[in-house]
Amino acid sequence: MTEIENIVAVLGQEKVSALLHTILPHITSRSHILLESLRAQDWDHAAQIAHKILSTANLFASKPLLQNLIAIERGDLNLLQQASFSQTLAHQLESSISYLDTFHKH
Repeated sequence: MTEIENIVAVLGQEKVSALLHTILPHITSRSHILLESLRAQDWDHAAQIAHKILSTANLFASKPLLQNLIAIERGDLNLLQQASFSQTLAHQLESSISYLDTFHKH
């Protein structure tokens, strides 16, 4: 079971849906800000946003996404400056948000 599935089992779908109604817009907004910060090569701001996303990421993020968020938070420029990094991160974030959204819409 994933973390979000565990939370549904404990709290029930209605409470989880209400929670997601509140946090999904923040996660989505922070994801967009993170990607824009990376495009602008604003590494410090990207690290701050990654840190904020990590506070809830265990609910929904895959292990590769968690690892990428930690790399951003740590300022791993060798990874961050790779041509495919932002595109991969964008896909991971989108997939994770879509996954969370399925629990919100139940």
